[in-house]
Amino acid sequence: MLFRDFARGYLKRQEYLWAKSTQRDKESQLQKNLLPLLGDKEVQELKPLDLDEVAAKIYSNVGSKKAALIVYLLVQILRDATKNNYSHVQWEIPPSPRKIKKQFKSTLSKDEVLAVINYVAPHYQDLFRFCYWTGMRPGEVKALKWENIDLASKKIYVSESRDRTGSEGTTKTGIVRYIDIHQKLLNLLTKIERNGTSYLFVDRKGLPINDHLDRIWRTAVKKLNTENKESGVPAVPSYELRHAFATSAIYAGMATPHLSRLLGHANITTTHDFYVGILEQHSAEESAKLNGAFQ
Repeated sequence: MLFRDFARGYLKRQEYLWAKSTQRDKESQLQKNLLPLLGDKEVQELKPLDLDEVAAKIYSNVGSKKAALIVYLLVQILRDATKNNYSHVQWEIPPSPRKIKKQFKSTLSKDEVLAVINYVAPHYQDLFRFCYWTGMRPGEVKALKWENIDLASKKIYVSESRDRTGSEGTTKTGIVRYIDIHQKLLNLLTKIERNGTSYLFVDRKGLPINDHLDRIWRTAVKKLNTENKESGVPAVPSYELRHAFATSAIYAGMATPHLSRLLGHANITTTHDFYVGILEQHSAEESAKLNGAFQ
């Protein structure tokens, strides 16, 4: 089905939920901003990269507040397409350019991450260690199965993501990638017991995890900060573990192209844009070593 036909049908189905003025605004956003970019494309062929490209064009053409509303409408339409089996992608709202620039002024340190994990409910501690040591998105970790892990070749193959409703689809970028298993990760995987399912991690009832991991993570942060008044760990979402992984990798000297592949970014530009502040700081520190090189 063409995007224009599905999108118009979506607005028609939703009109009873909205005031007439809201309906007119959304129809205008669709007609002026979305249909010129996506109208003739097949819904089932759309990929996360298409969403990122369209979002970038919208943000470059209209003000950031209006652009955010248009992009949100687009994601609502695409999520409805997934719900009605016209797509198998778990659509996420792409960050605005302004948010990308502000997002990574700081991140959790290694000590902060490990301190919080100690306050996580024991059943989920290995899950959060795994998130930190792989840099995988939370939904990818929830969807990971034992068949995706090859201990012999020391590789983890990442191809799926799982959302809060239990729906599984491709990763955010639709890219199938592998992650090398380092020694600390190997030690963790060898001690994890099989749970009677195909999933690496399950909830306390032994079922695939549908809970939002943020709730579990923020509870642990709150406990840590309550018992240790001076800790001051920020109440950031569990997704921050992915950024903590990337930061650790950068400071360990990992090349940006390799980090980009591990994170499953669509291209190296995404990696650079997200972590530009950290990369520039690391570059400055490395360049400063020249001061002593020629003395």
